[in-house]
Amino acid sequence: SLPVSPGEAWDRVIGYLRDSDRAIPMTAPLLGGAVVGVVLASWRWARLDPRQRALVGAAAGWFVLGMAILLVVSYRPNRYVVPLVPPLAILTGVGFGLAMAEVRARMPRLSRREMVPVATLLVCTALGVRGIGAVVDWTRTATYRLPQIQAELLTLVTDEHAIQGAGPTLAMRVPVPTIVGRSWVNASDLYATHDVRWLLFNRQMTPTWASLHPDAWAARELIVCYPWPSGEACLIRLP
Repeated sequence: SLPVSPGEAWDRVIGYLRDSDRAIPMTAPLLGGAVVGVVLASWRWARLDPRQRALVGAAAGWFVLGMAILLVVSYRPNRYVVPLVPPLAILTGVGFGLAMAEVRARMPRLSRREMVPVATLLVCTALGVRGIGAVVDWTRTATYRLPQIQAELLTLVTDEHAIQGAGPTLAMRVPVPTIVGRSWVNASDLYATHDVRWLLFNRQMTPTWASLHPDAWAARELIVCYPWPSGEACLIRLP
């Protein structure tokens, strides 16, 4: 939803800068490269040909418009930043090209054949090192037991009731509806509206609708818990 007042819009902007669902840290190299590109393009604007100016203007407008929308809407997971990666890459490329031209002008002894491979390697390494580190960290913490957990849940969840929580991953093989309740889209009474009787939660977590069904919540049964990178995932059954 959109903000209803300037104050709410400002709060959403500040909130996104504080917690962007890791979008800002993950795109930090491209953000830095885009800033360099805009600065260098502004500095050499008079010497850019019309095609370069059009490219810089289109990429900058693309990013500004997309970011303006992203900053004020209420639901903005990090995947919504993906459409803004191309303009960042374009501006980074423009900055790289202008920087290389400036270096060549100041260091005429180095030939293009010598400079381009080294500079390209350095830029690609700088842009990719954070992403590579994130993949390594994910690989290190991901559980190798996921296929076993999925097979086990297939034998445990044998009725046709829906699952709320980590179902899309852990209960992928179970032929029942799986609902992620963290989004405002699914913030209703899922026990009543979607027939949720299974939960895949941390044992300390409580669904928002639990207070509406105190007897069922009090009678919940903890079936099994699995270790998970974020802590644990427990299968809970409600009557």
